[in-house]
Amino acid sequence: MSANTSCAFSRLFNSDPLSECNIISKYFDGNTDTYDSAIKLYNKFIKKYGIELLKYKIDLRDPEQWKRRFIKFILIVRHIREHNNNPSNTWSKEINLFTIFEDFEVPKGLKLKSNNNNNNNNNNNNNNNYDQFDNFSWSNYKDINCVSEPKNQGGKSVCWCFSGVEGIETVNAIRKVNKNNENNVVDQDALVIASVENVLDAYSNNDINGCDNGCEGNILEVALYICGDESTSGTNGGNVISPTTTCENTTYDYNQNITQTNGISKLTTKNEYSGSCPINKTSFTMSDIANTCVSNFKLYDNISVNNLKSLLDKGPVLAGIDATSELFYYYSGGVIKHNNCAEPDHAILIIGYGYDDVSKLNYWLCKNSWGTNWGAKLPDWAVVAGQTNTPGYFMVEASDNNTICIQGQVVGDIVLK
Repeated sequence: MSANTSCAFSRLFNSDPLSECNIISKYFDGNTDTYDSAIKLYNKFIKKYGIELLKYKIDLRDPEQWKRRFIKFILIVRHIREHNNNPSNTWSKEINLFTIFEDFEVPKGLKLKSNNNNNNNNNNNNNNNYDQFDNFSWSNYKDINCVSEPKNQGGKSVCWCFSGVEGIETVNAIRKVNKNNENNVVDQDALVIASVENVLDAYSNNDINGCDNGCEGNILEVALYICGDESTSGTNGGNVISPTTTCENTTYDYNQNITQTNGISKLTTKNEYSGSCPINKTSFTMSDIANTCVSNFKLYDNISVNNLKSLLDKGPVLAGIDATSELFYYYSGGVIKHNNCAEPDHAILIIGYGYDDVSKLNYWLCKNSWGTNWGAKLPDWAVVAGQTNTPGYFMVEASDNNTICIQGQVVGDIVLK
């Protein structure tokens, strides 16, 4: 009896839609050879990501989960191949950790600020015709790297903390490079890597009753408030914005005595991000990075290409994006080009801009917080000699069409005390 005949016979007695025969029939047109090839690719995926998936509470040792995720896997692999075979697409996709994730399982964590007004206060009347961008990145500023290696927020929705803390890291490094340059000093160690864990600890203590489990999901600029003091302020269109947000009908004030009034803390072996939120009232060995208390910053709604480019010339920019699965989850390189977006649900850090010779597009150079098994490496021009260049970055078209919402709301002009 052939494999196909055997499957046809067994289906008479097996109504389970996840049975091998039903999967072969429905998703592989009865072709067992194609099914076997897919199984081999799936096993290769499990070998590479199986242990890491456990951190996201995905256990492929469970037979039912193995079969359910396999269907997701083959559908996404087909989507990736179709996308990469379309010559009109300006960016590529690949099989990665998120290939078997449902949308709600992908770590994001950005919430819309309840008192945010979406008026265009930046006079965004430009069209999309711009001169070709020069290449610029804070990862190679005066031949010194001011951007830390991409980190991994793991299974928690704390993107806002990573983008905020790493933005402060870069601003601090830029300031040190400029000061050293005035004194004709070259310091390759201007960048000091900070502890996200310490900031999350301050946050979980601050919102002791919890806002989405006490540490997940928040507005774009929260980490800047946490790493400030009572005088820290932000402005939007010249108007001072309050350091509060509303979550589940409760208002939280981020300027309290338990916040990190000295700024960010140096990353030590005891302060490495564990992938979970700290427990309220926990304590860490503090090693404050001097003069990193946030003084002020500016928030912009619907910023234009020219204004965002000028903002990046002064420092890194925090941005909210629509990190939808079709566009973003499986990204591996090139310039994302898309004109429609939903509300932003993920926070990232923009570190520069450039021009892509292949797609002929200007782009924003961005840093994500999904680890180094996702995304693309920095372009060669953005890397300092001797620097380890890992994946974790992506490029988005610089367009007034608010590509994946990246220009919907941003935070820049971060000043430290």
